[in-house]
Amino acid sequence: MTKFLYADDLSRENFIRLVQRFSFSESWLLMAFTPGKAVFESYVNDENLWSETDHGRIFSAEGELKWRWTGDTMRTVFLGTIEPPAGLVNFSPELDGLKSNTCQYFLWGTKTQEKGPWIEMQVPHHFEFPISDPKFSKGRIVLVIEHWNDNSDMTKFSRYHSLIENWEKPNADK
Repeated sequence: MTKFLYADDLSRENFIRLVQRFSFSESWLLMAFTPGKAVFESYVNDENLWSETDHGRIFSAEGELKWRWTGDTMRTVFLGTIEPPAGLVNFSPELDGLKSNTCQYFLWGTKTQEKGPWIEMQVPHHFEFPISDPKFSKGRIVLVIEHWNDNSDMTKFSRYHSLIENWEKPNADK
């Protein structure tokens, strides 16, 4: 499998131009944070969000574009199986010799009805996860993370890969 690692420190304007050149479809997920709000939804190009965001990521099984405002620049990293548009420096050789594996983390909330939000009983909150067609009436949402490990199994790079629905309880006795 071909793998790509690109990164650079960009001005906010160059970061916005990079995002606009990317061919994100609605299957990509957006997780972004501004001083006033948090967004977790299917990707939508929102120019107002790009001018306000301090950090976040757009991800799918094909890759992840991650960014963080660091004072004067937007630290921007892409890791995935497709090549990003021009605008970042190629660090792909850093992945040579690394092995990819995935792990799963259960997110808050249980689906308690056919439609509507995942509800968490431990905190008073409803969660709207960007899953278009929930399969299980008591489903949980799992974040799949891909790690790139060296020969001693130490993680060198990681990225958000996807969201899936799971019917199991986390840490369930088997």
